[in-house]
Amino acid sequence: EDVMKYPDDPVFGMDMETESYDKLTGSLSMKHVTFGYSKLAPPLIEDFSLELKRGQRVAFVGATGCGKSTLAKLISGLYRPWSGEILFDGKPISEIDRNIFTGSVAVVDQDIILFEDTIANNIRMWDNSIEDFEVILAARDARIHDDIMQREGGYNYRLTEGGRDLSGGQRQRMEIARVLAQDPTMIIMDEATSALDARTEFEVVDSICKRGISCVVIAHRLSTIRDCDEIIVMDKGKVVERGTHEELMAKNGLYMQLVTSE
Repeated sequence: EDVMKYPDDPVFGMDMETESYDKLTGSLSMKHVTFGYSKLAPPLIEDFSLELKRGQRVAFVGATGCGKSTLAKLISGLYRPWSGEILFDGKPISEIDRNIFTGSVAVVDQDIILFEDTIANNIRMWDNSIEDFEVILAARDARIHDDIMQREGGYNYRLTEGGRDLSGGQRQRMEIARVLAQDPTMIIMDEATSALDARTEFEVVDSICKRGISCVVIAHRLSTIRDCDEIIVMDKGKVVERGTHEELMAKNGLYMQLVTSE
């Protein structure tokens, strides 16, 4: 996963004047996908299908172990399905240039790596093609700009290794700013805002939507996914309900139970 999130490690001395690549549009198609971690056990994901158009948001919800994060890993290319297809712009990952894929599809999860360097370098990841104004815009959209400006030196403030001088919520917002600075067309958010308060989380998600980025959200707080184009309720690797918030609430099923239990 780190290869996708951090495709070039600064340890190897790469001054990243990156080449410019075309990007994917942000459309995703999953057709009858089945997957498990061991062929000796029943599949964890079975006959799963999804259509996501550019700029749309889909959320996966359900109890721990229902298969939400596994789906996120399948979409990000970490695993290959046993059967079925996962297509981006109509093409399987195997037919997409690695640089185009990593420049288009970004993952934000709870595995946050921050380096002992300036805040600006941590956001741009040593990619000198990212201008200062783009770093600041990404930080504003991630709602971390004001926190940065309170530090001595602002964007030139040097973080400690691992960002130990930041709170959990600040580290999550730094990670989101880093991803936004790369200008992806799709973001996979796996519990990516768990340390944020509800208002900040809403503002961050709203900023991502205004950029026209397609989003796959593994939700931990259901109040922030009500505006998703589709909400998919998982249970033991299978889809038990899917639809908009209003449609699912009208069904009076598992989704309503999850919402009312918050």
